[in-house]
Amino acid sequence: MVKFYLLIGPSGVGKSKLQEKLVSDLEHIVRSISATTRPPREEEHDGTDYFFYNQKVFFDMVGSDEFLEFKEYAGEHYGTPKKFIEDTLNGGSDVVGVIEVKGAQTIIKQFEKEKRRECVVSIFVYPEHFQDLVTHLKQRDTKSGYSRKRLKDMKRRIMKRMTIAVEEIEHLNDFDYRICMRHNKFDETYNQLRSIVIIERARDTVDESYASRFVKDYTAFCKSYRSRKA
Repeated sequence: MVKFYLLIGPSGVGKSKLQEKLVSDLEHIVRSISATTRPPREEEHDGTDYFFYNQKVFFDMVGSDEFLEFKEYAGEHYGTPKKFIEDTLNGGSDVVGVIEVKGAQTIIKQFEKEKRRECVVSIFVYPEHFQDLVTHLKQRDTKSGYSRKRLKDMKRRIMKRMTIAVEEIEHLNDFDYRICMRHNKFDETYNQLRSIVIIERARDTVDESYASRFVKDYTAFCKSYRSRKA
């Protein structure tokens, strides 16, 4: 059974890095590409990192019910395109997406309504220390250099995201799994995530036709074996 893995957690905890490594490491799992109205960062590309839309296009898609969920986050809008997820799952691949708490809750409720709750696996990634988030956000926002205005904007964004992080941590135990992003131990955290996916795949039921094929092969083997013995 193909599944939609949701990586949930505060901004700056390392969800995107975990997602990237998981997709490069395992077969048959695809990165979910979200839509957003925010401008791309220097290293980001449209259609690869996000689908970057202006406000009009984004809300036209909202009106056409083209998102599994959508939300405003830190002053910008984000959404999970329904067609991309369904096409990928129907094509036989798992999907792993980075998403915030309310969006994850919306997706879970929608899959429950469709009696497909088992197709969604939610994983909350939380930091070992509060300061780890602040440090990561500062590093991410200063890649393009410093300026007085940029530093002021950076402080405002970090304060807003940390305020949201406090609210998100309250939902730490609301999801299927929890993994801690320990300071300077990314590989340890990643191995926990990878193990979750492997375990979930091992829980899948085997196609009923397998037993029939096995019995058929056994019957053919017995017939052949008896003929050789004779």
